[in-house]
Amino acid sequence: GILFLASVGRRLLPERTPGGGLVDSYPVQEYLTEARVVADSPLIGKTVPEADL
Repeated sequence: GILFLASVGRRLLPERTPGGGLVDSYPVQEYLTEARVVADSPLIGKTVPEADL
């Protein structure tokens, strides 16, 4: 079964077309925010809730 999927399985699946994903499908641009964190910031390695932002 594994050999079959590895060799023939790819040919059975439809060709994948590159797309923008959810950003192109839904109007999320107005909800996206970027932030720059400096190298020695105490925020490094923290999530937004952990950083209390």
